[in-house]
Amino acid sequence: MAHPSTIFYLVPLNERALDVVKHPSNRHLFSTYDDKPVLNIDLTIPSHSCSSNTIVTLGRGKATDIVIDGQDISRLQCSFEIDDTTHMVMLHDRSVKGTTHVSGSGNFMSFQQGRPRIIVVCKEFNDIVRLGVFEETCVKFQLSWPNSPVQSEAIIRNRQVSTSKFKESPQDVRTNSGPETVLPSGYMQTRIHTPGSKQFPLRYHRLNDLAKGGFGTVYKAVNVDTGKLLAVKCLPIRGAGSYHLLKREVETLYHQEVEICMNLMEGSVESLFEVSPPKEARSVLDSIVHDTLQALDYMAFHNFIHRDVKPANILYSKRGETYVFQLGDFGLSKRIDLGATQVGTPMYAAPEIWSKGSKQTPAADIWSLFVTVLWVLDLNRFRSTARTLEAEALIPWIVALANDSKVKAISAMARTNPTERATAAQMLVQCWDGKGLTTPLRKVAPLTPGK
Repeated sequence: MAHPSTIFYLVPLNERALDVVKHPSNRHLFSTYDDKPVLNIDLTIPSHSCSSNTIVTLGRGKATDIVIDGQDISRLQCSFEIDDTTHMVMLHDRSVKGTTHVSGSGNFMSFQQGRPRIIVVCKEFNDIVRLGVFEETCVKFQLSWPNSPVQSEAIIRNRQVSTSKFKESPQDVRTNSGPETVLPSGYMQTRIHTPGSKQFPLRYHRLNDLAKGGFGTVYKAVNVDTGKLLAVKCLPIRGAGSYHLLKREVETLYHQEVEICMNLMEGSVESLFEVSPPKEARSVLDSIVHDTLQALDYMAFHNFIHRDVKPANILYSKRGETYVFQLGDFGLSKRIDLGATQVGTPMYAAPEIWSKGSKQTPAADIWSLFVTVLWVLDLNRFRSTARTLEAEALIPWIVALANDSKVKAISAMARTNPTERATAAQMLVQCWDGKGLTTPLRKVAPLTPGK
């Protein structure tokens, strides 16, 4: 049975790895698992590294946690470290000549030439590690994870880093020769030096499903090269030509505020304000509007309409005390020349959406964002009242609410005529001096007074 704080076992796959397991300097980690001798990588056994995120270090140097004899092994060969944000375990190749390699009994992705030699390891992914120059003479381990991914994450989250080293008898104390001291995480990352301008494709490993619907499946994934978590939406391809259309749209819509494959966020505006509204609600609302306008301006500049802007589709994450918002869920988005069908969420639908045959434009998204602001403020009990109203009553009421002092500054977003309604670019210029514009400033027309 695994120790409660065991992350994984290093199971020897060849004789040389078995020698490492039995090495006198490594006896503090020696254990058995399934009646086999292994090294127990346990969070209660502190690393010699001065980094609290380092789980264990391996190398020829006596200052490493696991000592491996042999001139083909660097003094500091590699380390297993925890990403402080996502709690994923990362393997860092710190060898001089890049002689740490990963593969897998199942799914795996190797280090990629040109990238920093850091990669995710987890249950059933990248579970074989080879140390050394040649396959025939290398040290080869399998990482055996006794717990589920959820349990492993909980162990890491709840870890308490001890400031005291494990007790050793005098004859067991390792010699520290000075230069071999293990460096803090992130200080030295061995990599192949290539031009910095090269762009690498995103590589990710699928973890588990998050949601499934008519417009595809969203699943949790991890960027294998950074350890950052992602939400990946898999869109079904329907009919001939759909693949090329989807490919063109994804290639066109690349922006830090608009992503198909995006960082895993903490929640939505809907969940944020329903569960535990932030103390600085007005400041947060300003960020919601500014960030979303930037995304909508980018989409409009590239002739796209989102068509379902609402609190549930504006996602957030926190960076310290700052909220960052991103527009998500593009299941209904269309190019302007294709936008004619009535879709979206009725409460947030612009007046022109209800007119049969009306051509939809990015102006519809601006109306929806204004309604989102009303929902966040819950102006005149908007949330409960709006659900009970048909479009004939809802639209005039929204127009009337636009005169309230709390939203007067953005009232141009609530004009019923889409040709008179403010654009995202105009609002960015009027309220944020153009900060975050995609549309060239010279192409932003002055905002005219409403009729």
